Amino acid sequence: MANTLLRVVPKTPPKAMSTLGQSTHIPKLASMLLGHARGPQELPELTDLASGLMNLAKGLRHKVIVPLAGSTSEFAFLRRGSEILISHYDTSSVAEVYSLDRPVPFRDLLDACADTLRESALGTNHPTERKVGQRLAHRLKHIDIVRDVYLNRVPSQRTGATVNDPSEHFPLAFSFEAMIPAGAEPLREASSRADVHATLFTGKLWVHSQGRRYLLTEGPIMPTVQRAVDIVRALLDASETQRPSNIRLRSGSISIGFRLSHEQKVALTFMTQEGQTITIPNLDVSGAALPFLRLASIIIRAVIGVDRNQSRNLRISSLRDQVRRLRKTVRTREKVKGFTNPQPDRLRMGMHPDSERPPTVTALPVSRGSVRFQKRWTTEIEGLDAGSTFLCGDRLIIATPRYTIALERDTGEVIWAKPTSFTTAMMTGQTLVRLGLNGEVELCEVEHGDVYARGYIAPRVGGPAQGMLAGGGSLPPVAILTEGQNRICAIDLRTGEPRWRFTSPSGTMFQMTRSGRVLVVVCGDSAVHALDIGSGEVVWRFSQHGRFCLKPHIVGDTAYAVTSEPGGEPALLYALDLFSGQMKWQEPLAGSPTAPPYATSTAVTVPFLMNETRGIVSFDKENGQEHWQAVDPGFGHGGSVMHIDNHLVINSPTGTLSALDMSNGQPKWQHRLSDPTSDDIPRQLDPVLRGGALFVPSASVYTVRPSDGYLMGELEECDLVPDFLRVDERSWLYVAEESGYIAAFAPAPALYVVR
Repeated sequence: MANTLLRVVPKTPPKAMSTLGQSTHIPKLASMLLGHARGPQELPELTDLASGLMNLAKGLRHKVIVPLAGSTSEFAFLRRGSEILISHYDTSSVAEVYSLDRPVPFRDLLDACADTLRESALGTNHPTERKVGQRLAHRLKHIDIVRDVYLNRVPSQRTGATVNDPSEHFPLAFSFEAMIPAGAEPLREASSRADVHATLFTGKLWVHSQGRRYLLTEGPIMPTVQRAVDIVRALLDASETQRPSNIRLRSGSISIGFRLSHEQKVALTFMTQEGQTITIPNLDVSGAALPFLRLASIIIRAVIGVDRNQSRNLRISSLRDQVRRLRKTVRTREKVKGFTNPQPDRLRMGMHPDSERPPTVTALPVSRGSVRFQKRWTTEIEGLDAGSTFLCGDRLIIATPRYTIALERDTGEVIWAKPTSFTTAMMTGQTLVRLGLNGEVELCEVEHGDVYARGYIAPRVGGPAQGMLAGGGSLPPVAILTEGQNRICAIDLRTGEPRWRFTSPSGTMFQMTRSGRVLVVVCGDSAVHALDIGSGEVVWRFSQHGRFCLKPHIVGDTAYAVTSEPGGEPALLYALDLFSGQMKWQEPLAGSPTAPPYATSTAVTVPFLMNETRGIVSFDKENGQEHWQAVDPGFGHGGSVMHIDNHLVINSPTGTLSALDMSNGQPKWQHRLSDPTSDDIPRQLDPVLRGGALFVPSASVYTVRPSDGYLMGELEECDLVPDFLRVDERSWLYVAEESGYIAAFAPAPALYVVR
């Protein structure tokens, strides 16, 4: 039977065919790999299979995935003690499972693969292939199988529901329970791949309607969830055309369909695994789409919560991005957000040239309880980018790929809008610098948005475009931009012409900081460079073993730089004289640094990683003596750091806001503001200190008293992810989400008892 059904690597190049040869052991190997499952009867390439099995036997890997050349299916081999769990499935947009976690004795599989490989090698006429095949077969035959250190690891049971209590008033809701396997291998920071097998965990999925619960499927539930998201996309596409539609999609024995009427009413139909048909009529488009999207979000959060490795699974991240896009589409089509202001009278007064501005708030009454804010206006701008949004005086400047727009900060009205095709924008003082893909540079004044100068630099390759303002006072005002592969260029902000260029000898990844007329640059090589901003001359260069990749920090007359070569010699922190470049002191770190150093008037702190433990170490800024070490609450996770009084305030992307005592490293206070597995992380995490209060972007915007960490309030009227947050001198808040929405909030009037 196996000889009749087996197709051995069809339509492959002659070399791959000769690798398998005409071995009589192929039916035995095919029986172990394929079992009696349906689907393509193709085997993996023998050398790939042998290499993967040796990695499993040595304990180098816990799971090995081998794709096939002649079809879109693949095999997954999972170590489980003395057995190998073999899965065979299709990797199309919705996975089709042929066999899942079928146990096979590990030693028998190694022997079968070795016998097949040896006989195939003997049957080839190529001497190199014969020699390599025999050597691999010998290794497989005599390899020792190490102990499975993950044998006792059991899956985690997770449950969830789109509605906590789906009573008879809810026309559509979902719930699930699943056994999600925990991650066995450490997260590979630089590697991302599509792991379909990780999404094939088993569970149960129910659909709820009008107080009744129906079992939709039992087994791998993720393919059904992916089909549900596809149904939402098809529904929104059909709704956009305003035409009646009737679409049904299948996932195995499950089917989900909808019928859209002329009146934009939706009737959903489910065919369960047991053959039962469920029809839910008379839904609107959003009421039919959002429960599916909530279900996908909840399951994705559950998967990542159990195994953080899955945050880099391309199948998971792609599904999560798709859910976010569809949610944005639903919200846009519902017209929840728009170009309206809840206070039209105030808007009309603000447009009058003689109208009085709102009274300036010099400081918030931070010692008298909570702080509330009222929404003043909100608007939508296509292509909004948090990195290209700026608060400049009395207006907001927003640079998109198609337009550069200035909004009045009080009303949200458009002051001016200029078409543009430039891709990158940065603000240098009162000048907007726009960069094109081909190296074009435009200098725009923010008053009217007119271009007053143009220039040209080499297009940036090998890294992101960066820029900063320098000069001023006795020096010409310049914008320092990265260009080409290994250069930075200073552009005169009055003429747009280049004033000087600096070429890195070997580095390409620039990090810059400045103080006065000294520009300190590292570029991933073994040196720290100091440039004269006026002339571009290299005034000093500090060279040392190791690579300087992290941005230096300057306080007073000292620049602090740290080596950060992963896997190399122990990292060192250097204190360098800003004007001469002489080394004041150096201190070794306990591990590799995970973020640039941060210096204050008394100390310099560096986050580090040692043996999977994240910590922070603090040194005296004058002599390098170590003050303390503490557990890192998020500094090295990409958190934003601010020094306030004697506190080091850290806003972490994990949703934690912490304050450490700079004298001893002990936590002074801490808040859990969001859940990173369920809430979106803002692009920019920098807190804003204004009027005695600290405004913190997280899942929402929170107001915190920095002295004791008292949580004074949350921006309750805002449902935007604060990718961009600015606070003006009146304590007005400007919040923008990269989905395209921006809103302004003003402090609400409050009454206090005066004793």
